[in-house]
Amino acid sequence: LIGFDIIYALQDYEFDRRQKLHSLVVAWGPQNALAAAFISHMFMWGLLVLFGLLCRFRVAYFSGLIFILGCLVLEHWLARRRNLKWINTAFFKLNAVVSMVFFIVTIAEVVFPNFRMMR
Repeated sequence: LIGFDIIYALQDYEFDRRQKLHSLVVAWGPQNALAAAFISHMFMWGLLVLFGLLCRFRVAYFSGLIFILGCLVLEHWLARRRNLKWINTAFFKLNAVVSMVFFIVTIAEVVFPNFRMMR
């Protein structure tokens, strides 16, 4: 979640700088803040992979995680443009897609356990 918040804070960079606010984006600079957001997203994605392995999830879950990884990479590509329109797209639309995909693939693995466990 911190990655989404950092990306969203990019649109306030100029205001924060003018008002001498010590936000993460001002303190670290936009490029370093984006790098921190990317690292936090990759850490989160790694935890989702670990969760899937511990739960012994299979095809649906890991297919969804690949899709989520693509969304995260796209989000960072859009955020690097530093245009308010693209940041809103990256934050609101892709965040919603990531949340829904994770929910759907996790429910699919739980509701259809026969596809999960190969005996």
